[in-house]
Amino acid sequence: MANNANKSNNTDVETKEYPPTFVDKFFLMHARACERHADKGGIYNMVRWLVKQQELIVYLVVGVLTTIVSWGCKFLFNYFVYGNADKHTTTETWVLSIVNWTAGVIFAYFVSRAYVFKSHGPMLPEAGKFALSRVVTFFTDLGAMWLLDTKLGVNFYVATLISAVIVTVLNYIFSKLLVFTKKKKKDAAPADK
Repeated sequence: MANNANKSNNTDVETKEYPPTFVDKFFLMHARACERHADKGGIYNMVRWLVKQQELIVYLVVGVLTTIVSWGCKFLFNYFVYGNADKHTTTETWVLSIVNWTAGVIFAYFVSRAYVFKSHGPMLPEAGKFALSRVVTFFTDLGAMWLLDTKLGVNFYVATLISAVIVTVLNYIFSKLLVFTKKKKKDAAPADK
């Protein structure tokens, strides 16, 4: 009876079990193969280590896909609006960064939520925190592009690459620590004796 009372007063949200995604199945398949061949060492040890790094590996893959989407939009905009210029005014640099950022944030939120961090929490608060964290890295991108492209005269494409590395590292840190946080379950109440 006391056990039921403790359960009803628990305000933590119970986490549900969701079916594995195709990404989970891929890593699980390789983990099982490594278990069968654990005594062989070598490549199996390396694969076992990679399986343990699933979140980071999937984040990097999603990051590459996000980069393709956002840069594609940025370069197409540059081609059609600015005649494929490789040097830009401050305003043009900002407009290109806004296009890049908007395309990247929309794509990255949904893919990161589903495949990287496997979040099933309320979408609206997460989306707000995600967008806010990306605003911070957007201004980081603006500053880097302004400094490298506009002020230092670094080639537009090289400046974009340097800025992307900085922004990618910051985005992972913000997503992992601030946006897609997993609530820990409290220990169940001890059973009556």
